Amino acid sequence: MEPVPGWTSGISGMSAWLALFSQSIPVIEPDQGQRPVDIVPVDYVSKCIIYSVPQLAHKKETLATIYHIPPLPTSITWYQAYTAIQDYWSRPNNALLLDQKLPTAKNYFSANKTLTKARFLIRYYFRPNAKNTVTVSKKLDIDQSKWLELASNIRNNLAKQHTHQWQYDTTHFQQLPLTKYIDMYRGLDEYNYFMQSCYGTKIYSLHGGVHSRAPTLDDTSTCALYSIDKSKTMTPDKENQYYPEVIDEPFPSIVYTEEEMKQRVKDMMDITIKSLHHLSQSLKEEKVWKPVWIEYINDTLEDWCTMIETLDTNSKNNLAKRWKLTGNAEMTKVAVLNDPNVIEAIQQVSRRSGMPAKKVVEEAIRSLNRIQERTQLPYAWFAASFLEKLLKNMFSCIRINKDDLAKIQKAVGETEKKIIYVPVSRTVLDPIIIWFIAIRYNLPIPVLLLDEALAILGPFSDILRLAGAVFIKRDPHGRSTLTTAITYAYLRHLLRERGAVTMVLEKVRSRSGLYQKPFNDGMLDMIQDKEDVLFIPVNMTYEEVPDLANLVKHGLHHPKVGKNVSNLSRSRSYRMSTPTKVSRPSDSRAQRVRSRSLGHGQLHLLKLEEDRDKTHIHHYGKILIGFGNPISSDADNLADKIQKEQKRSAVLSPVSLVAAILLYSRVQGNVIDLETVKKYLSYLYEFIRVQGIPIDWQDFEDSENIIFYSIRLLEKGSDAITIEEKSNHTAIRISIESDSILQLAYYANQLQEIFVLDSIFAVAYLSLGSKSNNDTNVTFFERFEFLATLFQYYFSANWNIKEEYNRLTEKYKQNDKYDINNNQYFNLLASFVYPTIDSFWVTLCALSALLDDVKALPYSLVPLLTQWIGMHLISGRRTIYSEVLSAEYSQNTLKSLFQFGLLDTQSAKMLLSPDAQMLMQILGFSTNENLIVMQKQHDIRQVCKQIEQVRIKLEEGPSSSYVFEKCQNQIKSLIKTKDNTCFSKKQGATLVDAKEEAMIQLGYTLIQSMEPSLSHVSP
Repeated sequence: MEPVPGWTSGISGMSAWLALFSQSIPVIEPDQGQRPVDIVPVDYVSKCIIYSVPQLAHKKETLATIYHIPPLPTSITWYQAYTAIQDYWSRPNNALLLDQKLPTAKNYFSANKTLTKARFLIRYYFRPNAKNTVTVSKKLDIDQSKWLELASNIRNNLAKQHTHQWQYDTTHFQQLPLTKYIDMYRGLDEYNYFMQSCYGTKIYSLHGGVHSRAPTLDDTSTCALYSIDKSKTMTPDKENQYYPEVIDEPFPSIVYTEEEMKQRVKDMMDITIKSLHHLSQSLKEEKVWKPVWIEYINDTLEDWCTMIETLDTNSKNNLAKRWKLTGNAEMTKVAVLNDPNVIEAIQQVSRRSGMPAKKVVEEAIRSLNRIQERTQLPYAWFAASFLEKLLKNMFSCIRINKDDLAKIQKAVGETEKKIIYVPVSRTVLDPIIIWFIAIRYNLPIPVLLLDEALAILGPFSDILRLAGAVFIKRDPHGRSTLTTAITYAYLRHLLRERGAVTMVLEKVRSRSGLYQKPFNDGMLDMIQDKEDVLFIPVNMTYEEVPDLANLVKHGLHHPKVGKNVSNLSRSRSYRMSTPTKVSRPSDSRAQRVRSRSLGHGQLHLLKLEEDRDKTHIHHYGKILIGFGNPISSDADNLADKIQKEQKRSAVLSPVSLVAAILLYSRVQGNVIDLETVKKYLSYLYEFIRVQGIPIDWQDFEDSENIIFYSIRLLEKGSDAITIEEKSNHTAIRISIESDSILQLAYYANQLQEIFVLDSIFAVAYLSLGSKSNNDTNVTFFERFEFLATLFQYYFSANWNIKEEYNRLTEKYKQNDKYDINNNQYFNLLASFVYPTIDSFWVTLCALSALLDDVKALPYSLVPLLTQWIGMHLISGRRTIYSEVLSAEYSQNTLKSLFQFGLLDTQSAKMLLSPDAQMLMQILGFSTNENLIVMQKQHDIRQVCKQIEQVRIKLEEGPSSSYVFEKCQNQIKSLIKTKDNTCFSKKQGATLVDAKEEAMIQLGYTLIQSMEPSLSHVSP
């Protein structure tokens, strides 16, 4: 007989089968698809054996005893089992071979098993990729490296066994005598069981590493990307009846083969992903990729139009039901122009300008044409299909709680109100992911209401347009009266016709990972006045933010005032790369064939292939989605209530916990032991679990897997983290460069509002030192109250500070954590807010200029001055926190100081002389911008002293007692000038007020002297 598959590799049985599947070698016979799978879980066998041992008696019997373990009563077939196996190994996160994919179950278990096997053998033995050819010497090198790796692993495992005291848990074994029967796994999820088996084979048999997490979710959650495969296989007539098959089917084509279409789609995804990760570089290379993109997307849209037209009537109707696309632009124009507010705006503009009403109407039509959506039914379904494939190549899972989903589906089904989805603005993907979720789970499909800045993101903006995006000016100061009326009327029209809209509250995405204050663009007020809608708050946690490096760069490199920073010019910035109408297939088919034969754009594709080989990393993060309680439009303080529900619905990722722990290592020389990370991770996880906050961590998952999984995501594409294997332990070291620190801080900051009160309590307690008496108790509360007041404004919270203090005091006394000699966890908690405290400190040092030197500071100049002060304090070892260089930290700190009553604003036109206003405009500061002045009843120096008392002390002695005065002197050095360097004299202006001249000179010197790069500043 033929040996069992896999015996030559040292593995056998079902593990060998699963291992061979990972190499795209299916071992199931094609004619076995409908036969039941005879499986017995290993843990079930183990229980049977262990449970029967006490019952065995040493009695001599004439007949041999044969013990029988029956198979489980499962109904899964090999077709379904194969689908689960193929589902696992085909995911980019799990695939071992890039160019090899298992055929789908539908293709593999075909009617003609001979043709199926022949097709597989040809595909396997005649592989087209020349890179798979290995010489004899190469094989020997591989074998030798395998043996060396095996020896190294055995040695490390033996070393760990000798150096650690192992504690064997016998809890389950001791409980066996108490069980009356053995669980027969009647509730076993066979699909997930096979997925988990593949995961175990990859980790243990194929040495896949400890950085992978379980591919399955618990019973409370579902995956929007991959659960449809399971539901189609296991319950074909139940869950997926409303999910169109055209979305996950291969792209159709009239001219190109299936393999050519796969390659084209792959190239399109590469272009799109690159534009998301590296927007600036993508726009600079627009002339290279744009011809390829236009050709490919035009051909694809043409094929989709043909495919939709060839569908039967029933299928067409089913597709049309999901989208209410009338396609009648004339009716839309009539409805908008006859809106009462638009008519009033037209009359108002006509009266004020003297322009004939007919001309104003023409301008109104042009304004409507600029924002009107331009898509068709085939385009929208193409966008959905392309997006599904794109998201699978960017994320490993989109996790949604089933109860939250059912809650939203019920609320939507029971109301006749229009629906508005409001996601937290994290990435440019937020609105279109909500759009995809609506398609996936049969929710009302929304129109994407987006800021016009998202219209110039290259290929991704094209996908947004095809999905039905509407790009508007959100800033009310940038809209005319007529444009505002047209925008509001068109939004109301979309709500009536389409029934759902997606919008965000924030003006821009956060650069620090913190929640942004809602931006008043007037949309919510309009909706409250005119429409009866239901708001659905949504929170999305990204384990991997696509353009995080770009966000951090914007936070560090504050745009220089006085410069036109829009370097990214495009010839047609607001136009779609593809035409809104496509020609009939017969008109361009010959040109497409000719283009393919000439190899148009192939040079760029070769470059993409090289980049893929160099940078492709099979490690993708998840998106964790939470839905808040629906909110009616008649609620008071609507924006605040929506944001409160967004915060409440947040789902935490362990990546944030690990990032926070790694940042804590800065007080220990930027290095931390793996065992210490595991201890702190366990503490934080228990802290979160007790509060009932959802976190993506299943009970059976090992903390070490979680840590290495998180590190692989956090270090992806950078050298932010280094793992050092030492003789008896593993150490983790982080980079101290500013951009690396701020990327870690982005993820860690998602925990701040959860831990903030405990962190403030820990900071106040640690600031007391080792003394403990009645006086220190008073000081303890005063410092806690001071910090809580500052952070209350910082996070827009509303706490009863006295009650919170008493609650935390009782909490930590009961848990024996209220001990200065055992404050390891207090140090960890305090590290969450120490960077923000130092941001307050540095900002106050920058504001010291208001005491004696200048009478006011332009609002946009303060972040620049704070960065300058922060760079000097970091280089002088006064602070270890690079977060003080972030412009967003400085802006948030300023908002808190305004609410604290320390600062105030005054109009530049009222406070400054005409010559000073002219010089401000030359420097790039708007005279419409408010100036920051100091409140007379408060002293910046005294508040800075209070901050200094609670800062972390890294060394003994008067480390920072004179920093405030030193910063004042440094600012004075910026202001001092000679006649040949004085900016006002260079411009021929004469300023009578010396403090006005000092302000102008300070701005000029900062703009000229700031270093071009802050990304490599390190303490």
